[in-house]
Amino acid sequence: MAKIRGLVALGLALAWLAPVHAKPNANKLCDQADAYFKQGKIRECMQKYAEALEADPQCARAYAARGALTSEAAEGALARGDQATAVNYYQAGLSDLSKAIRYDPKDAMSYANRGTCYYRMSDFPKALNDFNCSLAIKPSGQVYGSRAGCYTKLKRDKDAIADYTKAYSLGHNANFLFNRGNAYLRLNQKDKARADYEQALRESKDPRVIAGAKNNLQALKEGSQQLPTTAPNRPR
Repeated sequence: MAKIRGLVALGLALAWLAPVHAKPNANKLCDQADAYFKQGKIRECMQKYAEALEADPQCARAYAARGALTSEAAEGALARGDQATAVNYYQAGLSDLSKAIRYDPKDAMSYANRGTCYYRMSDFPKALNDFNCSLAIKPSGQVYGSRAGCYTKLKRDKDAIADYTKAYSLGHNANFLFNRGNAYLRLNQKDKARADYEQALRESKDPRVIAGAKNNLQALKEGSQQLPTTAPNRPR
């Protein structure tokens, strides 16, 4: 979760692939919820997940998917500037994702999605712990990138560089190069920062990354002492 944003898309993908620990009726209701989701009928989708949880209060699949959807609703509220609603949605998402983990502790994506909620709420130590758990279960380029963002917030740029390198090797996303360049710059490794910006500029189709790379390269060329433009570094 036209374009489904990564948080929800990945959460539901894992729900389909993960071992199923729900009662048959709950599974059937989750299947119906998934079908509604693919049709873009989010209200009906959420209702079916609620029915699945009534049928089986320990249905990890329903908690994981509903938590991902609720967290995505928080993203929309943030985009509208509605901080209070976003916090409420994130808290609801945290509750569902925590239950998903309780009933299926090997669900890597629920840890990743819960880590993203903690990150959005600026609880970076808890986010880092969840990303660590997710990566221990199943390595993922996106989650390495998310953990790198936590390291950046915690002022651990060397660790962030290592994770952005892993993330790029698994996904070849130019955003990772751009943000790694920023980490190099904060460590005053300007040649490495310049190389990352130049490569990001060649590879990226994201207008934010393209503009940021151009600005940062220009700042380096001019010898600016001000930290150049940074790209959005939030997990996705």
